[in-house]
Amino acid sequence: MNSNDTALTNSTIQKMTSTCTKVTNLSALETMLNGDKEVIVSLVNVFISESSQTISDFEASLTNKNWESLYHLAHKLRPSVEYLGLYCIQKQVEQVEELTRKREKLDLMPDLVNDIINGLSAAQNELKEEFAPEA
Repeated sequence: MNSNDTALTNSTIQKMTSTCTKVTNLSALETMLNGDKEVIVSLVNVFISESSQTISDFEASLTNKNWESLYHLAHKLRPSVEYLGLYCIQKQVEQVEELTRKREKLDLMPDLVNDIINGLSAAQNELKEEFAPEA
C-alpha cells in the first residue's frame, strides 16, 4: 500500500456512519429539478418502493458471496446516493463497488454492506415520514 492509500478497517467504517443525524439531503435533487415538487415526490416514491428490493438483493449477494452482484448493486445505487444526499453511506457504496471490482479486502464486505443496508433502511423510513401523504 502506498502513502496515498487509505487503510479501510472496521473501525474506520464505524466512524464513517456514526456522525449522521439526518440520513438524506435533497438539496442536490431540488437544485437539479429547479424545485419541481411533483417530480421530486415521484423520484422519492420510486426510491422508497425499490429500496426494499435493493436491501434484499444486497443481503442475498453478501450471503452468497456474489461479488459480481455486489459490484453491480453498488454501481447502480451510486446515482441515488448522490441525488438523495445519502452521504452517510456514500463512501461505503464507493468502497463496495471498488473492492468487489478489484476482488480486494472482501473480508470488509459484511460491515460495508450492513452499513449500506442500515443507511438505506433509515433513508427509506426518513423519506416515508417526510413525504407521507397529508391527512
